[in-house]
Amino acid sequence: MSETEIQRDQRNAKRRERYANRTKEEKQLKTERRKALRLNYKNVINHQQRETRELKRDKINENRRFLRYENIESANHYLRLYCEENREAVNEQHRSYRYKNIPYVNEQQRAYYCQNIETINTRRSKRRADNTISANDQQRPVRSAKRNRYVETHYSGLSKNVDESLINEQYC
Repeated sequence: MSETEIQRDQRNAKRRERYANRTKEEKQLKTERRKALRLNYKNVINHQQRETRELKRDKINENRRFLRYENIESANHYLRLYCEENREAVNEQHRSYRYKNIPYVNEQQRAYYCQNIETINTRRSKRRADNTISANDQQRPVRSAKRNRYVETHYSGLSKNVDESLINEQYC
């Protein structure tokens, strides 16, 4: 055997001896320590990644907000300019359209009115009747309150033997 082989055999023998001397408890402690370290490293890395992700997300969101605001402002600016430039032309178009179509619209309204005069009149009379009923319903409590006051003042000179509640019931 060569000298290197002898040295290797000696090292292996020492390793075997050390391994044999180790107990199961030591192995468990070592593996638990490794697991704890791995978990700790994992948590640290996750925390760092989360922080950088949040920072990047905040920067991106801020940038998007800024760009959105700028785009909205520029769009509003251009829209305002366009509206101001074309306001007179649009108003003029509307005016000319209205003036051109006034006779036609009037004619249509007259024709509709002439064709449907019966239904229009019945609707109007029905609406008037409904309004009269609702006005009467609204005014009824006011009238009865006035009537009660009149009854109280009119019969205040009567003798004390007369039951005033009967008088109020008769006139309400």
